[in-house]
Amino acid sequence: MKNTSRPKRYLALALTALMLTLTGGALLTARAQSGDTTEPDDVVEVSAQPGDAEILLQWQPATDNVGVTAYKIYAGTQPVVVDGDVYNLPTLSTGNVTQYTVSNLTNGQPYYFSVTAVDAAGNESISYSPEATATPRAGLQLAGSEDNGQAPQVTEVVAVDGITVRVVFSEAVQLPEEQPESAFTIETATEGTRLAVQRAEMDTEDETDSTLLLTTAPQTAGVEYVLTAGIEVKDLLDNPVISGTSDTGSFDGLAVTTPPNERAVADEPAASESDTTPPTVISAVADFNDRIAVTFSEPVVPSDTIGEQIKVVKAGTAEADRENPINILALTNISLSVDETVLYLTTAPQAPVDYEITLGGLTDKAGNELSALDAPTTVSGRGAGVEDLIPPEDVTEFVARVKDLQKSIIELKWKESANTAGDLADYRIYQGTGENTTTFGEGQSLGSTTSSVEVQNLEPGSWYSFRLSATDQTGNESPGTFTSVFLPKTGPGVFAAGVTGVLMGLYRKRKKRRQ
Repeated sequence: MKNTSRPKRYLALALTALMLTLTGGALLTARAQSGDTTEPDDVVEVSAQPGDAEILLQWQPATDNVGVTAYKIYAGTQPVVVDGDVYNLPTLSTGNVTQYTVSNLTNGQPYYFSVTAVDAAGNESISYSPEATATPRAGLQLAGSEDNGQAPQVTEVVAVDGITVRVVFSEAVQLPEEQPESAFTIETATEGTRLAVQRAEMDTEDETDSTLLLTTAPQTAGVEYVLTAGIEVKDLLDNPVISGTSDTGSFDGLAVTTPPNERAVADEPAASESDTTPPTVISAVADFNDRIAVTFSEPVVPSDTIGEQIKVVKAGTAEADRENPINILALTNISLSVDETVLYLTTAPQAPVDYEITLGGLTDKAGNELSALDAPTTVSGRGAGVEDLIPPEDVTEFVARVKDLQKSIIELKWKESANTAGDLADYRIYQGTGENTTTFGEGQSLGSTTSSVEVQNLEPGSWYSFRLSATDQTGNESPGTFTSVFLPKTGPGVFAAGVTGVLMGLYRKRKKRRQ
């Protein structure tokens, strides 16, 4: 949770200027009428608990010299941590409550929140509350549910095949980012002999995120094994597995089945001195974003120095630059498949580029050495698929102003998207009625090179809100940046628009600054 206090001066002045000018000074604001000019205390201790497409916010009640009547919730898909940052989702207003459920959210997307208090005179807390964050996920229940806050429990363990084990938990879980396989131990039930866990990953076919798949060393058919999950495994509320309470499960091992096209190799007698043919590479593919699988024509034996003899370099790199770390894909682990015909290279995250693999330190069972010339020329990194799921960055400094009051024209301006991936294809503008509306009409394409647009045919005397998003070449659309503007009627309102625009500009800038 981040403490991002930002002053909120000038808001009352802006609203007063607008009211006084539009009514010719006949009306006074509620603040002036009541004589209350004291802001409520800042909101503290805000918590955010994720659910399925929703997040429950809770906070301690704020105090005021007269009394708090409402709260405002500022929300965004990015944290507000430095001067100039702004929450990019519409502000939500609540009654005098100390909890609120924000719904219709996107699962897997982190959200960030700050809360302020408002009194009957319209005075608002000087500073935002400390920031709270949460990420909604499918199948996750909100706080208050029966199992909320409970530690995840192992409910089922079963061997899928001779080297794969499926583990099911009582709720959605998350694995540690580094070496997730180390969070599990598997031993025989009678002798306590350890069965190595080589890989741990989420089961992509389970949308509830409660199922894991473990890759193990070859199991012994019919032997009972006991699996234990460590405290590194947590639910989505960061509650860890509790040791000694439903953190274990047993399963019967299965035999490793040799694929039909490999049985001839397995049934052959031990290699003899007459075998002089070295192994060859059949294929190489990046099956994960951090792994490359190299398949050979026969079982291979790695040497003790294999890590020094295998290199993965960006394809097309000049000979003089092949030792430059920027061109090298780092290897973090090297392992063999059960039948010893597939070499798994665990790598750093791959970029969406082609890599050239140089192989060495490998022989077959007869000792015939693999020649580096037999290595595949290139393999395509999986980064391309990951990048295609990421939208461009949102635009910044998105502002709206009244350009021509007589013709009811509003001008929108913004600073273009950073577009770090270089695949920006379009900006889309959405229009809604109301100051902080969450309902917008159908988006309109603006192209990818513009940084301003005029909106016409509007109704004077109304608030308008706009959402501006960025879309890449594969159709990924950013969450969007929001702004709103009041279009006054002609006459005295012209002055109000000018005064309010200046003061609201000061207000919006100052509330983003840290104290």
